Amino acid sequence: MAANLYLSGLTVSTGTLSPTFANTTFAYTVAVSSATTSIAVTPTQSVGGSTIKVNGTTVASGNSSGAISTGCRIKYYYYCSYKKW
Repeated sequence: MAANLYLSGLTVSTGTLSPTFANTTFAYTVAVSSATTSIAVTPTQSVGGSTIKVNGTTVASGNSSGAISTGCRIKYYYYCSYKKW
């Protein structure tokens, strides 16, 4: 496993990530419209050699996860929550 387990980036397919991404922040909220039924997240590794999982599924660094309908957990790294507005 890589010595640096921080991500260098985390983006969402729709909505607004809050707070703005920082590699030492581990909790985010994604605000989406009430019409949004799912989102995807794209995590990027700082250093290769570790495994990124989104909802238990391995996601290659820089690639989008599958559709996530409610809440998400990027295991070992981040907890994401959703609020509809």
